[in-house]
Order: sequence, then structure tokens, then C-alpha cells
Amino acid sequence: DVAASMPALRTLLAATRYRGIFMIEFKFDERDGLFKIIELNARPFWLIGHVERAGVDLPWMSYLDAQGLDVPRPAPYQVGRYGMYEILDAAAIGRALAGRRRPDGPVLKPWLLGDKALFWWSDPMPALGGLGQSVARRLGRAMDRVRGSATPSVEAGDASNPAVTAR
Repeated sequence: DVAASMPALRTLLAATRYRGIFMIEFKFDERDGLFKIIELNARPFWLIGHVERAGVDLPWMSYLDAQGLDVPRPAPYQVGRYGMYEILDAAAIGRALAGRRRPDGPVLKPWLLGDKALFWWSDPMPALGGLGQSVARRLGRAMDRVRGSATPSVEAGDASNPAVTAR
């Protein structure tokens, strides 16, 4: 339960006089059993559409607030709805399976029923662009490894490497 972290968060937001959409990330500290704030982003986040589909329309609420209009309290929202960032979630599942362990949390239901951050049938380009970037990064790292293994290590003092000078 992150409730114990809320006073510190409220103090931080009040001290900076921040108002608007933000995303906060907590990490559980096993030493004292408390959730600690590790990151606060003062901007909309990847899963803002998921939050809206669960029943809290943050962009509309922010618009009303920016116009100086009354912002209604959110109605009860849907708890337990799946939301996912497809590329990172797929990578985490792949790492778990490659390590011969079961991925954390449910796997099939989010993919079949969950709200996606990138892929929409009505606009597939963000997903295709994100996938292209991921593939390019992987290929770049693979090429770096290939080049690195073909070049003798300077640190190893390889005398056949012209970059290594006598000491």
C-alpha cells in the first residue's frame, strides 16, 4: 500500500506548486516495508489512455483545470483493468522465458483483453515505429558485439593490435 508515501508526495507537489497530470513510480523497500518514491514525471504518461478507459479522463480534467473551470471528482473507476506497454512487456516476458522462469503476473489476459499503449487498429503507426526502433537498437547492439569480438582488446595488451604501443 502506497498510502504511507502520500504525505511526502503531497509535500513535494505543494512545495513546487505543481498542478496537473503526473506519473509517479514507487519502489518497495524491503528493509522497512515501505514504498518509496523513485521517480516523478510532470507530464502525461504512456498509459494515460488506459486510465481514461478505466473511467478517469485526465486530459479532460486537466483542460477544465487549465481553463479555471470546476473539475468534477472522478466517478468510481474500473479496478483490475489491464494496461500494457507492448514493447517493454514483450521484452520482459522474453527475458523471463529465456531465463527459464515464469513471467511475473498474468501474461495472456493483458495481451488479449488489455488496453495497449502503442497499438490501435485505427492508428497502427506508433506501434510499427516503436517496433522498428526496438529492432534497430537490437541490431545495433548485435553489430557492436560482432565488431567488438573481431577487434582485439586494447586493454588485454594484444601486441598484434597497432593501437597498442609499447610501454
